[in-house]
Amino acid sequence: MRTGRFFRYVWRINAVAILLIVAAALVGISWAVVSDIARHLSRQKTPAAQPIAQEDSEAPLKLGPPRTVAGTKILRAELTRTRPESSYGSSGDSETHNILFVDPATGASSWLLKSHKNIVVHSEDIHAAGGSKEEPPLLASIVLVKPPAGNDEDGIGELFLFDASGAQVSSIGDKVRSVHAAWAVSASEFIVVFERGGKYHLARFDSTTRRKLSEAEIKVPAIR
Repeated sequence: MRTGRFFRYVWRINAVAILLIVAAALVGISWAVVSDIARHLSRQKTPAAQPIAQEDSEAPLKLGPPRTVAGTKILRAELTRTRPESSYGSSGDSETHNILFVDPATGASSWLLKSHKNIVVHSEDIHAAGGSKEEPPLLASIVLVKPPAGNDEDGIGELFLFDASGAQVSSIGDKVRSVHAAWAVSASEFIVVFERGGKYHLARFDSTTRRKLSEAEIKVPAIR
């Protein structure tokens, strides 16, 4: 009798121990599942890029990823807005409202334009002339900036010229409708061809200082 009673106690103790072990395992599994779900939800709630302070609630302005400017060590990122119907393009196009410059050496950053209101409808980099396989150095960049459609019936804007870091920005033409060409014609000079008032203009610049050397209307000879 005593022996049977002893084994019954042993089985009871073993059963309790097994229940405790199973309960602990279930708690551990549940905690792991809950933690994994929490991490997943946290990743979903974190956006890829935070919106920049916007001037209307129609669509947020978002900063794109910084990219290296060819021929330089400067990073450049575009501040864009996507509308159902873009002001200067087809439906769903992205509008560039500003450009951010970042110096990787110091971490300093600056905006190209003083406001995010207008739209960059054309941008182009001008590199030095050369036939080497290496990336030629960047001489200057240009952007044509226009007000949002509806604010300017003629669709004209201002043409800006700037250096690789965006620190030196100058206006090189107003009431410009479009840009048609920009390239280095020699080691010391580059040109920009643009349309203003229904006529084409050719502006020449010094490659080192980016100073405007001349600007003239392109004369079209008469055909007899």
